[in-house]
Amino acid sequence: MRSVTLTYLADRLAENNIAYELNEWTGRTMPKVFTVGTYTEQPFDMQSGKQVIDFTLTAEAVNGTWNDLQALRDRIMRLFVDHRAVLSDGTLLAILYQTASPIPSAAYNVKRLEIKIKITEWSVMKNV
Repeated sequence: MRSVTLTYLADRLAENNIAYELNEWTGRTMPKVFTVGTYTEQPFDMQSGKQVIDFTLTAEAVNGTWNDLQALRDRIMRLFVDHRAVLSDGTLLAILYQTASPIPSAAYNVKRLEIKIKITEWSVMKNV
C-alpha cells in the first residue's frame, strides 16, 4: 500500500469527522467513537501496476452504544460505496465498502465493529 493512499484515506476520514489512526490509537484523548485501521496487501501485479488491499477499520465505542457504531458504519459506507480518485502522483484508486461485523468485547462498556473496505491501486512504477 502506497503512502499516498494511506494519506488520502486518512484525509477523507478526517474530512468526514471520523476519528482514525493507523495500527493503534495514540491520541491524547479518546473520543467516544474512534477507528483504527490495518491492512493486508494481495500480491502486486507488476505488469498492470495493480495492487489490491484489504483494509479493516476497527471501530470502537467507549461508553457508547451500538447505534453510535451503526451510524459510523453508515457514514463510512456512504463515503466509500463506490469511491474513485486520482492522487497527486498519478496513482488511481478505487475504494469500495464491503462488510461490517460486530466484534465481541470482554471490556466493560466497550463495543467494537469491524468494517472491511477493498482498495485497489493502479500505479506506474518508474525506474529510479
